[in-house]
Amino acid sequence: MSDNTLNNKRIAVNTILLYIRMLFVMAISLYTSRVILQILGADDFGIYNVVGGVVVLFSFLTNAMTSSTQRFLNYNLGLKDVGKVSHIFNISVLTHFTIFLLVLFLSETIGLWFVKTQLNIPVDRENAAMWVYQMSVITTLINIMLIPYRASIIATEKMSIFTYVSVLEVVLRLGAVLILPYLTQDSLVLYSILLMLVTLLTFFIYHIECRMKLSFTKFHFVWDKKQYKEMMSFSVWYLFG
Repeated sequence: MSDNTLNNKRIAVNTILLYIRMLFVMAISLYTSRVILQILGADDFGIYNVVGGVVVLFSFLTNAMTSSTQRFLNYNLGLKDVGKVSHIFNISVLTHFTIFLLVLFLSETIGLWFVKTQLNIPVDRENAAMWVYQMSVITTLINIMLIPYRASIIATEKMSIFTYVSVLEVVLRLGAVLILPYLTQDSLVLYSILLMLVTLLTFFIYHIECRMKLSFTKFHFVWDKKQYKEMMSFSVWYLFG
């Protein structure tokens, strides 16, 4: 079988998998949103979205960083330079750790001040809101460090892994919602903790898959100031675009 035939077959399979993922994730997410509104009620559902949304304001860099990582990985994978690909991956981990620290600092200073002083939260739900906020911060930080591994999976076109993990994630999120009525603790607090645990599990799955199937994702500390600045600069320009 020719290389062109194999490439066409891989493209077709990856396209089908991505469409399956999109449809399944969209359907489950829509159903989950309806169920969680029924279980939490309008007030707690609003608190979760407003408080969690504050953290999202500080994580707007993640999309730009994902595109930056994929761009540099794809370019060097095309050159078939495994050593350079490994180098790029390790630098991308450092750049994401920089964003990790920035988001953590902003979340625990400006973000915390905003939640405590500017949001109109019922007095009896302030403690629950703080739990939601801190769990949202942790979830965001995990997602930031997940980006180099997810970008590596996508860059190497292992869409089956990407699809399976995405489907598993939304199913677990739905499961977290469905078990809430059977638990006696505060549903809002439990929901935020369960979603954080789902994100943590997703991180470990991507990490293990990359370690097992992508040799260049074995992290070791390297420092390349020029490459670091180049990746950060690309991310900034992409963000402005």
